[in-house]
Amino acid sequence: MIQRRNMLMGAAAIPLAATTPATDAPAEPQRILDRLVGTTWKAVTIAGDPVKPISGPASSGQPVTRTVTSTLGFPNSVRVAGHSGCNSYSGALSIVGDQIRITSLITTLILCWPPAVMDQEQRFLAALKAARRVSLDGAFLVLHPRRHGPTTRLVRVKEPSRG
Repeated sequence: MIQRRNMLMGAAAIPLAATTPATDAPAEPQRILDRLVGTTWKAVTIAGDPVKPISGPASSGQPVTRTVTSTLGFPNSVRVAGHSGCNSYSGALSIVGDQIRITSLITTLILCWPPAVMDQEQRFLAALKAARRVSLDGAFLVLHPRRHGPTTRLVRVKEPSRG
């Protein structure tokens, strides 16, 4: 049985090649990108660390525990966008040869509180920038950093039904 893994994007140039026998040609980047357009993914690990609920004082001084969501979305074939923690971000997406490039990342500048929220946001943005390829692995979209470091794993967010 041949197991196929589709590779895609990251914060810089990312090689795209399916994990198939050596006789197969590399996967076509546009076809892979077309599969992700219109989808949004939520981080469950960031650089190998599980996303956990964050505790800290609210503005009232009372302790609060909440889950901070970091997402990666593909609104169309030339943009990425999502929430990095408490801020929104977006960037340009392009295909160059057999690579995907995400450039011109911009974020809103909201102060995140408690500080652990800002830490998760910074780790997520760093994982996007460090990514060199992305694969689809079962239910997960996996961002692979350079030098075989810990991956960031995301699960698809169900889109609300329209009707």
